[in-house]
This record gives sequence, C-alpha cells and structure tokens, in this order.
Amino acid sequence: MSERAPEVPALRNPTVLGVGLASLLSDTGHEMATAALPGFLSQIGASAAALGEYWFGAGRGTRHLLHATLGTGIGGGIVIDGRLYRGAQGLAGEIGHIIIDPAGPRCTCGSRGCLEALVSGVAFAARARKLLEAGKSAVLKELVGYEEPTAVHLFEAAKRGDRTCEAEIRNGGHILGLGLGSLVNVLNPDAVTLSGGLLAMGEMLLGPMREAMQSMAYGPASGALVRIGELGENTGLLGAAAVAFERLEAD
Repeated sequence: MSERAPEVPALRNPTVLGVGLASLLSDTGHEMATAALPGFLSQIGASAAALGEYWFGAGRGTRHLLHATLGTGIGGGIVIDGRLYRGAQGLAGEIGHIIIDPAGPRCTCGSRGCLEALVSGVAFAARARKLLEAGKSAVLKELVGYEEPTAVHLFEAAKRGDRTCEAEIRNGGHILGLGLGSLVNVLNPDAVTLSGGLLAMGEMLLGPMREAMQSMAYGPASGALVRIGELGENTGLLGAAAVAFERLEAD
C-alpha cells in the first residue's frame, strides 16, 4: 500500500506569501524572466497544481503522481517520491507536447501532432470547425450560429444526440488515454489525477480515455488509479502553498 502524503506543516514564515511561483519552482534560486514566456508560466501552474493535489487533494496517499490539466491546452506535473520533479530547466511535465501523430495538426509549439494539438479546448474547437465546414452536423450549426465554434458547442451538440460530435469527443478521449498510458509506462505512478474544464465532458471523454490508458499501460503499471482532482477553484492558491511548503521543508 502507498504511503500517505505528508501532513501539511504550519506556515511560520509569512514572507513566503510574497515569493513568486517562478522563483519557488526554480532550483537556481533566482527569479526567472517569465514575462515573455506564457507557455512556461502555464506549465508552472500545472506543476503547482500537481503538488497541490498531492498535498491537499486527490493525490493524497500516493508517493508517485502524474497530474494532467485538461483545458484550453494540456499541461502536467510530476511528483516522484513525494517531491515535485522539475527537470534540468524547470520544464518537466510538459505532457501536452509529447508527439502522438507526427503527421497531425500543427501545435502552437511548432511541432505536429502534439497531444495538445489533438485533445484540448482549442483542438476540440478546431474539430467543431471542420465539422461545420464539411456540413456534417446540423445540430452543431444551429448551436454555433454566427459565433466561433468552441469545445462547449461540440459537447452540447453531442449531448443533444449528435453522434458525429460525440464520436469526435470519444476519439479525443481515446487519444488522451494513449498519451497518458505511454506516460504511465515511463513514470509508473501510483495515480493519475486530472483537472481542468474538459472534465465537464464527463464519461464521454473519460470513458474512452480510461480504456485506452489501460490498454497502453504495461504490466503492473496498468494498476495506476485515475482520480478527478479535488481542489477546483482553489487549485492555484493551494498549489502555490504546496510549492512553498516543499521549499520550507527543504531549507
């Protein structure tokens, strides 16, 4: 059985509340120049969310955790033996940029076929746009009207019984499961925790994701639990607190 996550220590140094997340996550101890790096800032948030879930949420009771944030983009964080894994330059956890299909759509990072380019709020909006251009969904067309199609439109059409839109979401869930299953084979976590707006798609997305993840996971790694994050709107605050607590423990 996995060890329980450590109890939260008392916060005795109030000055930690004024420390930027970038410097907390930097092993060099220097403030990082992040103003021009929105993608890096997003990854900092995802890494903090991972540690937040480990300390306070769905990751409690684990020692090794993979966290995925499923929203406009795809981010992630990795906890190994109770510590946030940052990597050499603090970029560890960029799970949205593992390549699933080298011939796939162009990602914002410049590569093709990244997980984020195939399964994210932006990716589902692009799927909806293609369906409209091909005239394949009257329900979706009615919902979108003269607006820009979004992942919300796609899901709403699927809920209204449009099988084509539902198939797009289920296919996205399958692809997500392939990506997470591959990561489970590399990291062998106790659990995979999930957060973000795409969770509103429920089992339409998560059912195929679980099936694909289980099919990809090798041997004992297939026993990794899938848990929905528990922090909700408090993810940012508690994630920052968790990073601060970790640093206090290390000092």
